[in-house]
Amino acid sequence: MSGRSEEWWSSDHPVDRMLQQQLTPSAVQAAARAAIAAAASFRSPTEDDRKAFATAQARLALKGFELVAMPGGGYVSQQWGHVRALADMAAVEAFVRQVGA
Repeated sequence: MSGRSEEWWSSDHPVDRMLQQQLTPSAVQAAARAAIAAAASFRSPTEDDRKAFATAQARLALKGFELVAMPGGGYVSQQWGHVRALADMAAVEAFVRQVGA
């Protein structure tokens, strides 16, 4: 080994630290409980949410913008190759007002 320590590959990166930890049954159960809690807190869009999105999408379209809902959440608006990421409907509504749509 050309003078390197056996630990040349180790890293302080969080992923490396996670991979170095042993997965005990209690750690797996805790992770499973956290995943279940996250899934339970998921809120699917209501009819009002869908209407607000469709209204914003139509208003922006009249000004030449495209508005797309992203699969992981959030929205993206673009016009003439200029793209803006919008985190939530409040940001979309603020953008609609900003561009005068």
